[in-house]
Amino acid sequence: MLIQVLSTLSVVIAFIFIYRKYRTDHEDFLLLKLISYYLLCSFRFNFNDLALPAGFIIYLAFLKPQINKPVKKAIAHLGLFVFIWGVLTPIIQNSYFERQRVVNASSNNIYTIDLNEDHNTIKQKLGISEYTKIENFAASFEDSGEIKELKYSFLTNDNKGIVLYKINFSSNKNKYIIKPMKVSEWMHYDDGLINEDQFFYALSYLDLEKAKPQEEYPYYTVKYDGGCANWGVKDFENFLITDNGFNKLNNDELPVNGYVFWIFGNKRTGESSYYSNSNRAYILPIHK
Repeated sequence: MLIQVLSTLSVVIAFIFIYRKYRTDHEDFLLLKLISYYLLCSFRFNFNDLALPAGFIIYLAFLKPQINKPVKKAIAHLGLFVFIWGVLTPIIQNSYFERQRVVNASSNNIYTIDLNEDHNTIKQKLGISEYTKIENFAASFEDSGEIKELKYSFLTNDNKGIVLYKINFSSNKNKYIIKPMKVSEWMHYDDGLINEDQFFYALSYLDLEKAKPQEEYPYYTVKYDGGCANWGVKDFENFLITDNGFNKLNNDELPVNGYVFWIFGNKRTGESSYYSNSNRAYILPIHK
């Protein structure tokens, strides 16, 4: 809003300056003609997301002023400048909005890190006051708890529209690298994604030291892929997340409608290749 006001004020001041400096002859209705020149030359035609200075092209092709030529030419170029500024402003604003931010993490150990508090710190850094929805989450960690990789995405929907925030944890710097991105729409935003309270509630009762497979692996992963599911896979390592931690589910207790968190070990198959093993499903039920 402030940028629009300042831009309009600058155009008015430039218009008055040009009118006083470059007017050479008396001409009836000159001010109205100059306004018409300005409006014409600032007009743009959008073709497949490509902005074309259609008005200025018309001016060059058909308008050959004989009287007050300097002032009309200057006003025409002012209109062209406004056209260019109108094209560049959203690009500049979007680039500024989507710039990378950095926030310190509370720990580099998955067993002691306070992800909920860190998420609130990230929101404060970004000026987010409303609740967020988690799109996905994945963290890989060693048996000691040291984080190898942690990344997740969350969304907001407010007066800025729908914004996707991608978070990457830098284990070397013990910091979160944040990259916002405006998106036009997002499927299942209203009814398919887990909100932050539910998500961090689930993580708080997932004691990863106990929840991870007991077999020894080079590293382990906890993962949430987004959305909810009516989980009914039988003869599998299924657990229900509750206020008391998590409980083993029997086949006759399935299916369960909820959000599924995966925890598994990563078995080495080559020098730098792994595959998931000893998969476990932890379901946070949806209570209707």
